[in-house]
Amino acid sequence: MSLFSIQYQWQSFRVFLPDLEAWCRSNASNYTGNSADSQLTLWFFEAPTDEIKAAVDAQWQSLTEEGEAAKWTLYDNRNAAVEAAKVAILTEDITTLIPAERKILMNLPLTDADKDALVAKFG
Repeated sequence: MSLFSIQYQWQSFRVFLPDLEAWCRSNASNYTGNSADSQLTLWFFEAPTDEIKAAVDAQWQSLTEEGEAAKWTLYDNRNAAVEAAKVAILTEDITTLIPAERKILMNLPLTDADKDALVAKFG
C-alpha cells in the first residue's frame, strides 16, 4: 500500500496543527495524518484530487500569525485552567465543584466547553 503526500514549507510563525489536522480530516476523506520536521507533510491513502490539493493549499495560505497565536493562547489558557482545577479540587467541598471539575475527579475526558468553563472559573 502506497501513501501519497502534499508537502509545505513552514510558515514564518507557529502553526496550531490540531486545527489543521481536524480541518484535513473533515475535508479530505482519504487523509491519514501528518508528519512534521523540516517541513509539514500531509499524508493520504489515495492520491489527493486537484480539488483537495487546491482546498488544502487555500487553507494553508489562509493561516495568519494573529489567528494562530490566538489559538495557541486559548490552548495554553485551557491547559493552565485544567491544572489549576486539579490543585483546587483537593481543597474544595465536592458539592461545590462544577461539572468539569467532577469530570477531572472521575478521570473523564474534558471537552473544549469543559475547559472553557474552567478558564472562566480559574482565569
